[in-house]
Amino acid sequence: MRYLALAILVPFGVFAFAACGDDSHQPPANPPPGDAGPADPGQAARAAVLLGSCVPDDGVHRYLSDIYYAHIEDPFGRTLFKDNVACLATKNNGCQAVSECTGIVIDIANDCQPGCDGQRATNCDDQLRVRVDCARYGMECRFQDRAAACALPGAKSCSELDGGENPACVDGRPRDCDSYVEEFGPKCADFALTCSNRRCAGTEGACEYGFLSDPQRFEYTEGVECTNGMLKTCVNGGLATIACSSLSPDFTCQQRVLDGGKTIAYCGLGAACDAPRRQNLTCEGDSVVVCNAGRIDKVDCKSLGFTGCDARLGGCVPNLE
Repeated sequence: MRYLALAILVPFGVFAFAACGDDSHQPPANPPPGDAGPADPGQAARAAVLLGSCVPDDGVHRYLSDIYYAHIEDPFGRTLFKDNVACLATKNNGCQAVSECTGIVIDIANDCQPGCDGQRATNCDDQLRVRVDCARYGMECRFQDRAAACALPGAKSCSELDGGENPACVDGRPRDCDSYVEEFGPKCADFALTCSNRRCAGTEGACEYGFLSDPQRFEYTEGVECTNGMLKTCVNGGLATIACSSLSPDFTCQQRVLDGGKTIAYCGLGAACDAPRRQNLTCEGDSVVVCNAGRIDKVDCKSLGFTGCDARLGGCVPNLE
């Protein structure tokens, strides 16, 4: 499971991007506003350190990779990784910043109970409690099988749909029903991709890939080569070419030889460290050492409102660990 705290929400459709009302089962014609534009590297690093410290997950570098390289359609993912990067980066009050910027409250509760309180969804992982104000996103709280979900008003459950949980491409967008509410991914053609096997995929020939993304997202991390200053990358089994500046203004196409002799290509700031997949975390004094898209940067925990850095606990402290 990719997310820990986030897994409380995502698999159960807490931000299910569901179809409304009629029997045509078409995806919404106009999804909520998407990515806030190319990510500023300084803001991205600060936001990733804050999220990695406050929201249990794979860590700072996994968040940073999502901020830069993933297009995420569901409102929950966009809220954390795209739309509120600038807000998170300017905060200096520790983990309180997550709730202030996103409306998502994550804390410890000995008596955590999942459910809906009006339009607020609550889900639990042992003592970890995640609360989301669905109304903030124009959605409503739904509760089923001991899981709460934010869904669009009038959304149908998977059991109400023809074909039940069968995945599909609908009007050029991935459709899935892994949770109990129908969910849709992006309009693939808007990114010069095609909808195939309920995912957005590249159209420039077949390629090997390390993983298949969730239907509601795709990533530009499987770099193949740099060509004419552009990155040729593998998106869900299909090659695609992108301009690196579309991900971050200072990005260029980088190539780096790994210890085993394999050459990797990626959009980034340099080739001093393994981007975008470096997972380990180190501290230097009160600062988190970040592999920021191939460039080594340091983010001062005290400037974010923490007391210091502890690599054993995932970054800045104090946190939920």
